Amino acid sequence: MPSATVDLGLPQRVAASFTDAVQQGHISLFYSSNTSRVRDNNLTHLIHTCPDLARKPLPAPKTPDLHIHPRRDPFEGPDFGKGEKVEDVEVVLSETPVVEGQPKAKIYSVVHNLHALAEEHFMAIPREFRFQTSDLLPEDLLVAWELVQAYEEAGGRELLCFFNGGPLAGASQSHLHMQFIPFQQGPPGPEELARSLPSPPKASRLPLPYLHLYTTLENVPTPVSAFSKEDPVLSQTIATSLHEKYKELLALAASYKSTVDESRLPPAGVKRASYNFFLTKNHMHLVPRTDRLVMVPRIESKDVRPGDEWVISINGLAYASYWYVGVEEEKRDLQTYGLSRVLVECAYDINLL
Repeated sequence: MPSATVDLGLPQRVAASFTDAVQQGHISLFYSSNTSRVRDNNLTHLIHTCPDLARKPLPAPKTPDLHIHPRRDPFEGPDFGKGEKVEDVEVVLSETPVVEGQPKAKIYSVVHNLHALAEEHFMAIPREFRFQTSDLLPEDLLVAWELVQAYEEAGGRELLCFFNGGPLAGASQSHLHMQFIPFQQGPPGPEELARSLPSPPKASRLPLPYLHLYTTLENVPTPVSAFSKEDPVLSQTIATSLHEKYKELLALAASYKSTVDESRLPPAGVKRASYNFFLTKNHMHLVPRTDRLVMVPRIESKDVRPGDEWVISINGLAYASYWYVGVEEEKRDLQTYGLSRVLVECAYDINLL
């Protein structure tokens, strides 16, 4: 039976460690000079202008190959760079190994994102190498759930878990990792929309122009006080329930994709299987992906010429309605082009399903 060692003091340790790491120059925080709240097609979006992003290299046109085991794995652990690691979380799988030689526990490192897009932007990384194209396991979801619940119980703050599953979802590292970011100015757009609707009896689709699936977590038990390490039976119930809901979303995505003409699908394999996944205290979300880059016409930039474009790489945060640009002109270009239009271009247009 899995049980995790997340405790209610972890959010405070993440916050303190993050602040110290930024002050010491161990990690970079892309400070936002301006944040705009934009309403577009049923969703509230936040567009952050972060001047330091303007100095980042352009996104690589070639889709990353996430099936190559890196010669040097920056996520391998147990040791990380100065200021990166907060601590390890252990998931005890069983009191005794099921098969001789198999580990009794899995270790997850809680690590700050070296290029944080917001305060307390961190990751949970399994020590054991698994490709980022792998499906999430019950113990992955248990760790994510307990981290989300710890933020809620310890300080009344909400945390978003997001997973860029596959090469078209915005992932760049092949070692599986889940990312976490505190809510910004309330629930992310799709979560706000989901909370405004009656809870669906099973996995369903949000009323958006692209395929965005979600399911309620209202019947999933929440760990209490000392958390479920004290109650392995509760841990097992949580892990199983979360994994069943996750598999239901994957199955529904596959069902929708089966109706799409083959010529409109990404290449078979990990590209076609790419998706963005989100977990909050209330819902689980999944957005199947068709592409990772969008060319946005330059409209607001100085000395713009007809046909000028710039490229934006779309990862899970954009589908959570959190956008990050380097200059104000790019923000206005996105608004003119349409945020929903960008998202449709990288997902499944609901009109084609």
